[in-house]
Amino acid sequence: MLTVNNLVGFGTLVGSIAPYRFLRLHITAQVGTTVTRSTIREIDFSADGGATWLPSTAMTSNTAPSPLVASADSEFSATYSTWKAFDNVATGDNLWISAETAFPHWITIDLGAGNAISPNRFRYTNWVSGSDDRTLKDFTILGSNTGTFSGEQATLLTKTGEPGQADATTITYMI
Repeated sequence: MLTVNNLVGFGTLVGSIAPYRFLRLHITAQVGTTVTRSTIREIDFSADGGATWLPSTAMTSNTAPSPLVASADSEFSATYSTWKAFDNVATGDNLWISAETAFPHWITIDLGAGNAISPNRFRYTNWVSGSDDRTLKDFTILGSNTGTFSGEQATLLTKTGEPGQADATTITYMI
């Protein structure tokens, strides 16, 4: 497994960074594949410049441990459940894969009541198999305190045209 921590530029920041209970990765394109399944090994957010990554407790289902709740627009199968993007394991089949439907795809973590953070870092670990590169190409990080993402959300980071990476690369973005 190759793990590289690439710190990537500021992206496009819209508005100020308030505390948010719900954090969403909204994916509109991935690198180098015609497959429309999004695949993520791990997702984390930090509110202290990367000293601590959240969720810090490994998830074991979409609703455990409490108060964490993971949700997504779809799951390819139970083997690749949403919570696996938050299980602190970035190897093997421990990953979330969306259904093979048209973009966009999204995955959200609910940190629970009273656990809102003002994120200033986002990182994820990608999945690549041969020429099937599902590194994120175009995506947005959204924050919400209601979880509805129907207009009340804030756009925290927008990236377009991101390059492909080797498998299991951890990529960190400043928000």
